[in-house]
Amino acid sequence: MRLEIRLDPQDAERILFSHPHFPNSGIATYDSEILKHPTISSRTDLKSQIEAARSTREGPSKHGLLVYGVIGTIVALLAILWVGNNAILNYIVHRLPPSFEDEIGKSVMMEIRERFTFVMEPAYTNYLGVVGKRMNAAMPKGTKEFRYYVIDVPIVNAFAVPGGYVLVCRGLIDQAESPEELAGVLAHECAHLTQKHTMRRIAGTHGPGLVMKYFFGQHNSMLTVFAGAAAHLGQQRYSRTQEAEADDLGFDYLVSADINPAGMVTFFKKVKAMERGYSDPTFLRSHPPTEERLEMMEKKLEALGKRKYKPFPSLKKPEITGEKELF
Repeated sequence: MRLEIRLDPQDAERILFSHPHFPNSGIATYDSEILKHPTISSRTDLKSQIEAARSTREGPSKHGLLVYGVIGTIVALLAILWVGNNAILNYIVHRLPPSFEDEIGKSVMMEIRERFTFVMEPAYTNYLGVVGKRMNAAMPKGTKEFRYYVIDVPIVNAFAVPGGYVLVCRGLIDQAESPEELAGVLAHECAHLTQKHTMRRIAGTHGPGLVMKYFFGQHNSMLTVFAGAAAHLGQQRYSRTQEAEADDLGFDYLVSADINPAGMVTFFKKVKAMERGYSDPTFLRSHPPTEERLEMMEKKLEALGKRKYKPFPSLKKPEITGEKELF
């Protein structure tokens, strides 16, 4: 039986088997392993045709090149997204609709209310409210009004929640000796909110996957990711860079609010004194060394020179109640 073996001129991956008397009829396959079958490879009259077919098919196939090309493109895209993660995530987070962040904040606040008692004593709420109102007036144009709450926890701490919430522990108000010192802490937390550090921190833990969801419009899926991560807000500590940024910007907010920024400096001196005997206090984890923070603030304070600031009205500081813990 005479047999001809050749590659399809329209598709070099396709092997054609035909008879010379019937060139328009035959069978075809993409499986080159058939050329190794004994019934074909043992045919000496087909040896030259087999070698020609094999040599033409050497190297990666078109299908293989296509697959490798797609995989390579995906890997390259993910690499670019990962390297540019910070800038891209920052871009995304700052362009999410306010309603998106509000939903996250409501979810977190519901959980906080289930776990902590909110202080409702007027001595605390009025004191915090007066200072918070001054801070709100200094926020960038278009910033929603932040809301301030006291939680009944005797530690020196405060934290920001997406959606414009600032939660202050009772122990911090007890420890602050003046409205200016309390304002220094609030200014730091306000900066975390305006710069969306919490949202960026949560987004950063999910990397390029979140970026892909954003660009393909999967906002419902993104909301689930943010809400789930925000439920563990206590573990979402900021980077040192973000903490330094909050110090620097918070200081500027105090000046804009006509509040003496020296209160921020004196409070951090107090924090530095409290560090003694504590190897890893909660309030200071992931923060730059306190000496560095103080040095930066003192330089900014010195650069301002002597000037007068608007004093707070006579505010009676709340009486310390219950136990007090430093951190």
